[in-house]
Amino acid sequence: MITYGDYDWSGQYQRLLHEAQAVQHHEPTIIREGDYADNIAIVRAGFARVSQAFGPGQKTIRYLGTGHIYGLDEMKTGPSSLKSQNVYQHTLNAVGYAHILFIRTSLIDEHIVRGAFSTLSFHAKEKSTLQYETSPTLSKHKGKRTKVPASLLEFFTDHRYITGTATMLIHLDKCTRCDDCVRACTATHGNNPRFLRQGPVHENVMVANACMHCVDPVCMLGCPTGAIHRDEIEGQVVINDVTCIGCGACANNCPYDAIRMVEISDGQKPVMNKDGFPVLKATKCDLCFDQKSGPACQRACPHDALKRVDMQELEKLFNWLTT
Repeated sequence: MITYGDYDWSGQYQRLLHEAQAVQHHEPTIIREGDYADNIAIVRAGFARVSQAFGPGQKTIRYLGTGHIYGLDEMKTGPSSLKSQNVYQHTLNAVGYAHILFIRTSLIDEHIVRGAFSTLSFHAKEKSTLQYETSPTLSKHKGKRTKVPASLLEFFTDHRYITGTATMLIHLDKCTRCDDCVRACTATHGNNPRFLRQGPVHENVMVANACMHCVDPVCMLGCPTGAIHRDEIEGQVVINDVTCIGCGACANNCPYDAIRMVEISDGQKPVMNKDGFPVLKATKCDLCFDQKSGPACQRACPHDALKRVDMQELEKLFNWLTT
């Protein structure tokens, strides 16, 4: 098991964006195209980019998340066909960071029979859902695999939005800028809205500035009290207002500036500490986890222009974009 990149990658990511450098050029190489295929790689955590040489650069083929497998194609149709000249057909790079479990092809050759291998190969390919086609426009849904535009998936990955389980997307062609979503969030959270209706835009899709409730939330690193944590039942990343001491560690760690330090009020005036300064605590989107009806922002949109999307469920994203 080997980890590529840094789990606490947010600082480097923010620096690269500030310096206007291409983030994808700073992705550690896990497997290089043309090397001898002596292992299969299983992504245990994080994300990885599969690419292939194309002219002077690389063409992205697909993206792999937790549980996805790379290297089975190089093993042809089964272990009996393993050849010494088998080489990897693609390059595998960590996106931010990736924790990889390698298994020797010789062990697979020794312990897995052809029938079992065929089942494993089929399952692994079906599980790799982060696929797209090279056409710049959305295609019709074909078969069981959802296809999204290459440029859109590149946009999500370059900005690290694919780590989100509840990324807030706004369809700009549907949005009338009525701000009902912001007002609903404000009313739900005591006049303290938890997101900004602005953010990076790709064609007609905006990623609003809101907590995405990441698969691997680096904001939780370094919290001295454990105030920011993942809910054990629903899985949202939430902040306990009682145990938050306002240190700002989570806000500094968040790569997307989705956590803010705000003044605490007793209902009439700001609460002051012993030194006479306002008490600050961390606040962010909590997906309205205490409401059975779900996020108020999404429910309030009268035009279905706002969607909270799990980036591992691209079929739902595809359907929303094309309806």
